[in-house]
Amino acid sequence: MTRSVLIGICLVLATLTSVAAASRRHSRMPVQIKMDTFIGPLPAGVRSEGTWRIKVRHTVYDMQIVKLTVLTGDTSASSILEAVRPTKSASFTVVGQDATLDKIANAKPAEPHAITAHLRLDARTLMVSQVE
Repeated sequence: MTRSVLIGICLVLATLTSVAAASRRHSRMPVQIKMDTFIGPLPAGVRSEGTWRIKVRHTVYDMQIVKLTVLTGDTSASSILEAVRPTKSASFTVVGQDATLDKIANAKPAEPHAITAHLRLDARTLMVSQVE
């Protein structure tokens, strides 16, 4: 190989390494999000962007994401939805004040909720600050 090809390969590898390191750093940072959701089954005629299994205290619920908005953070809603795949176990453990957690745990089927939270993808934690 010629010297210029080797230098080009080294530059590409250095760039890929720095991008991967930055990605790992950002995954540890909480991202503030707002979600329009339904806890439980999705009502007829409503389209979901994804289903997350959330654990509130010791109970697991299906949360239908109708709309996800990133309020602060260096990522996009579509990147978050892509990273979180439905699983049999809980996608996220939900933490927050008791009154806030009660609103989620006591949600009626077909009742929409707007939830504001900090999301930690690496720890699979949803720190809920507000449920409307």
